[in-house]
Amino acid sequence: SISYDLGTHGGAIGNLDGVIKNITGDFNNNSAISSNANALGGAIANMNLFDPSSRENFSTTIENITGNFTSNFANSVGGAIANVNINLLGEEYGELYASTLPTIGCITGDFTNNSADFGGGAIYNATGNINSIDGNFASNSTKGYGGAIANTNTYLGEDYKIHNPITNSAVGSTIGIITGNFTNNSAMFPVSGNNTDFFYIYDPHAGSGGAIYNENSIIYSINGSFENNSASKHGGAIANMN
Repeated sequence: SISYDLGTHGGAIGNLDGVIKNITGDFNNNSAISSNANALGGAIANMNLFDPSSRENFSTTIENITGNFTSNFANSVGGAIANVNINLLGEEYGELYASTLPTIGCITGDFTNNSADFGGGAIYNATGNINSIDGNFASNSTKGYGGAIANTNTYLGEDYKIHNPITNSAVGSTIGIITGNFTNNSAMFPVSGNNTDFFYIYDPHAGSGGAIYNENSIIYSINGSFENNSASKHGGAIANMN
């Protein structure tokens, strides 16, 4: 088997290859920060690790999360919550690692003033499943994509950084239903200095999806209002990319 250091993932709670039935409570001013800018999940990180030695994936699950999230921060992705698949062996194992995905059932609560440097100011879902998200999102931000919510088929790689989608895997992320109002969220790519310092990969979609960003993945239903959200590139409110 291989080992994986949780490091600073999950400022309050880190779940690696485990099952948590219910998390209830408010999360304020938590942070996930690392010196290499690769910490994810300012409050909660739900992480599924592919073990190539056994050809197994564990069913990492949080059944329900209920509470409000305010002023949480991650210097990678998922300012409040990150739901991420980890593949430490790269593209060679793309199909195998995608066989079982990290899952969160229902997320219920309001998200205010959360931020992440690279994606998903409030929630980042990377090659994982979230059944439903129900709550209001206000003043969440990122310099990358998805000021409030990012849903992508990226993965956490062998260098512990976010990478582009695995080319030999058709599996993306899934969010069932998003219900809530989105106000003053932003995805604003820096306009001066060395922009590439802010990203592990040169992503042309950085600065997209002021409220919601969806890339090569599925969101079945979005119900709510969008007001004063902004992006420096694509989709001031919603960006749907491939």
